[in-house]
Amino acid sequence: MNVKVPAEFPDPALIHDHLRKVMTHGARASVLATYAPELVDLLVPGADTALHGRAYDAEQAIRSGISAMPSERAEALRILFELSSPTHTSLESRRRSAARRLGLHPTTFRKPHHEGILVLDLAISVYAHLRGNGGAVNA
Repeated sequence: MNVKVPAEFPDPALIHDHLRKVMTHGARASVLATYAPELVDLLVPGADTALHGRAYDAEQAIRSGISAMPSERAEALRILFELSSPTHTSLESRRRSAARRLGLHPTTFRKPHHEGILVLDLAISVYAHLRGNGGAVNA
């Protein structure tokens, strides 16, 4: 089946690239508005709408994408994107915690076939959420 996606939906690869960049600071709305307005624009277009309101909507889209993932992977993503705790921790500390949640050594977790695929799955899940498909991504 060949499904044509309307132009208003961002490419999952582009979402992935922006998610990788945003990992340094996290994905809370205030952080997205400050450090990743391009991701906000990508997920919630609307130049005539206030950035901070759209940043909140972008955070909710990311949270929805995460929630559609299997529970252990979802919790690792919440940790990685600093959505499970209101206090700021370093990316390295969050990577260690996410790796622990998945039962992996932090060095192993950093490899593209673990962290990279996890973030790509999130990008695809966010894409599916934006399209209205619920964002379900299998384990």
